Amino acid sequence: MVKAARRSASQQALLLERLRFQSWNGNTLLMHRSLHFLNFKKFDITVLIGIPVISNLLLAYFWMDVQLFFMGAMYFFLHPIVNDLMFGLQQLPLLEKQLYIPLIDSFSPSSRDWWSGFFFAGIMIILAHWDYKYWIPVRYTLGFFGYLQLSANFFFAFNIDGGQQSSLDYLSDAMTASTYWLWISPWVFSIIFNIFPFPLIHKIRISALCSVFLIISFPVQYAFQAFILHYYSSIWIPILFFVASVPLNILASVCFYAMGMAWPTQTLQRSKT
Repeated sequence: MVKAARRSASQQALLLERLRFQSWNGNTLLMHRSLHFLNFKKFDITVLIGIPVISNLLLAYFWMDVQLFFMGAMYFFLHPIVNDLMFGLQQLPLLEKQLYIPLIDSFSPSSRDWWSGFFFAGIMIILAHWDYKYWIPVRYTLGFFGYLQLSANFFFAFNIDGGQQSSLDYLSDAMTASTYWLWISPWVFSIIFNIFPFPLIHKIRISALCSVFLIISFPVQYAFQAFILHYYSSIWIPILFFVASVPLNILASVCFYAMGMAWPTQTLQRSKT
């Protein structure tokens, strides 16, 4: 009788333990990867350091081709619409590399720019307060851009030196920052992605995809910014920085990270088998 009671209790304990990891439809609940303990080996440490090092070495070796691609692509987009387009060389601190910068004219805000800025900010703010619950993230984004442009208008209105801010200085600084992100992003992926037990090919792939995207999108972003700043004024600098500069590149890297985290890990593959 006692043995039967003990057997029944052990069976109930096993059943409860199995039900803990079972969903309502009977599927097994897998432990979230954030709860896994990561056991690093010498090879894992080598991968963590080796992938970004090799990525930076390849970028340094092909940097002349990369910067010529930047210049050629920007020239392709800007030459038909910007007269007498010229490029200057920007020295990149610490990297001992150079970067071609499109030389654009810098203008103070005109009356057209003032009214265009206020009109744009007003439209964004009105759309942000449109009561539609399914568009809440879009409303927040529109509100951010609207109030950002409105604050830029007031800044240039009350700051005497603000209207004389050089668009070319901003463009060279923004292009330099995006270039640094191109070099830093493989190290960021090594810290936040390569620590997980993904196959080696996945770790190489995510860094390569992000680097290729940043290289291809770089001239498109700054050709667009050069066009706006050349034909308008520096009053659009704050919103251009968020729309087509470093924040956009960081957001793209986050998207690649999210895509990579959706790939199955080696631990998940073993648990399925």
